[in-house]
Amino acid sequence: MGDLGQIVQLRFDVRNDEQLDSCVKHADTVINLIGRNYPSLNFTLQQTHVDIARKLAKLSRERGVSKFVHISALGADVNSPSEFLRTKALGEIAVREEFPDAIIIRPSSVYGYEDRFWTRIGFYVRFGFLGMPVYNNGETITRPVYVGDVAKVISKMVEDDSAIGKTVELYGPYKYKQQRLVDLFLDVSKRDAFVWYPSKFVAKRIADALNMVLPFVQISRDEIERAYIDEVPSKKDSGVLTFEDLGIKPVSVEDSAYSFLSLYTPASLQRHQVNKGLKLYREAQ
Repeated sequence: MGDLGQIVQLRFDVRNDEQLDSCVKHADTVINLIGRNYPSLNFTLQQTHVDIARKLAKLSRERGVSKFVHISALGADVNSPSEFLRTKALGEIAVREEFPDAIIIRPSSVYGYEDRFWTRIGFYVRFGFLGMPVYNNGETITRPVYVGDVAKVISKMVEDDSAIGKTVELYGPYKYKQQRLVDLFLDVSKRDAFVWYPSKFVAKRIADALNMVLPFVQISRDEIERAYIDEVPSKKDSGVLTFEDLGIKPVSVEDSAYSFLSLYTPASLQRHQVNKGLKLYREAQ
């Protein structure tokens, strides 16, 4: 944060220690939002989620930063079949080793404008010549959380000391099977789509082929692996904080669906009434 309410953008390269130091040395709070869904040409997931996180936490401690907030992911586990979730868990360990009082935040699948949640479904509905692939037969349980609610918690951490040295898990108030979220998307957007259910083997190879010809990674092999893993919060007696502990009521998918999904509604149907039965898409809690 800059003086007088101004935001001062500082350019840095995570491989340049001097530039990192210039960003951290005058900070009271450092928030690490650096992350990636898949490896890039420049950084592996190990480098992105573990090595960089460790470097920032170490530098923050050495510079006397009072708070270090690290963004991880719900389901982070060193034994996960997903490299993303494994490296997120290793990143948490690295941060704790360098900055023991760090605040770890684990959001579930995050949605909002230009996300990789609803936008991916919309891509397949509008442009997917192979139809809409739904993995694990649509049985995977997710707990989608609105990006605005996650942002509220992150900003709250700057002033609130209750979470120092603790882990905070952020997930939506309801759980959904992936198939039901696809049904909800098609319901609100009033679109039809050919839905099919590829095996994990087939899905990964189709992803490889698409990513070779598309100018961007539409979905990675590891994201397909994660599509088979349920989003399960920690037990309530584990000491992990949630929205409730922080006095924040998260927005539900149904309450926010029209704001995002109406963007995919055909122009001729934009004025049609929204389906009032959206809450039927929730799973039993």
